[in-house]
Amino acid sequence: MKSNMKKKIKRSLPSMQQLVIQRIDYLNTTFNAFPQSKKKIILAVAGVMIACLSGAMVLNAIYGVPANPLTFDKITLPHDIQMQQTDTTTLTPIGKMKGEIDGDFEAFYLAVDKDGQVYLNRDPDYSENRYEKSRGWELVTREQLAVYEKELHFIPHQKKSLRP
Repeated sequence: MKSNMKKKIKRSLPSMQQLVIQRIDYLNTTFNAFPQSKKKIILAVAGVMIACLSGAMVLNAIYGVPANPLTFDKITLPHDIQMQQTDTTTLTPIGKMKGEIDGDFEAFYLAVDKDGQVYLNRDPDYSENRYEKSRGWELVTREQLAVYEKELHFIPHQKKSLRP
């Protein structure tokens, strides 16, 4: 089977090489048609861009900048979120909050309903209907949410995660 694949690749290689050569020739004739001053400018700009990218990569390797430098300073309130149309028993997940308040570890999930009311659940079900309003979801006031927002770390909801 491997030899068969190698034969197919060898047969298609000349046609791919020919296509690449045609594209390079086209770009070469287009570039050569420019005046001398324009060629110098294009090469200088390309050189500066390559130098900047190379420098950024070196600095990233030296200083170890994290891969995801985005931080979330506050929770987007429900009136800022484009809400999906749902019935009154289904909640839309916002995210999770974790941290320490007065020496106690706090962790809970946040969700909103159709009316924009925020709910929290400290121990949600790990099932498909975990975002249905049930006795585990407690209503949170804006004041309580502001206190939690100051004290705890917010982790936004990711739609394709394996965990709720």
